[in-house]
Amino acid sequence: MDWGQSSGRLAAYLEEQHLTSNCAVASGTLWRSPSKCLELPNFVADTYAPQVRAAVAERFEGTLVVQPLAASWSSAYVPLLRRKPDEIHGKGTILVYRGSFDIPEIAALSHLYRGFYYFERLQDPVHALEEFGLAEKHCPESDREFLAWMTGAAKGALAGAKGGK
Repeated sequence: MDWGQSSGRLAAYLEEQHLTSNCAVASGTLWRSPSKCLELPNFVADTYAPQVRAAVAERFEGTLVVQPLAASWSSAYVPLLRRKPDEIHGKGTILVYRGSFDIPEIAALSHLYRGFYYFERLQDPVHALEEFGLAEKHCPESDREFLAWMTGAAKGALAGAKGGK
């Protein structure tokens, strides 16, 4: 299976199933057009989005569509992959889960990426620190070092800005 083909397969699946609400997508691919579903955190997509993406809630109810490659970006997706999917498509590149999901680590990841966006793209350490604070409690293990580094950088930028006035 060529993982590069999975973006087209994912888009086709979402369209065939008419998934436009009560759905969320965890994509593992680097570049693809956003769907009409809630887009779960993806570092590259979130960083290059035209505006800061909405935060993800700690609980989700509906259809989750997960590409296993998403777990290569963060351990936040590993608990989903341990569950048995309701459906498997695209030779295992598209996993479909239905129900209610507690996803605090994914929610924390969304805050981490929002904070990064505020800090790097918008040069706004105040809002970045707010987002990093919201990410701290449930930050996935694989992202804790990045969170600590970014929190320090934002605090340093804020202290530098206050010292220069």
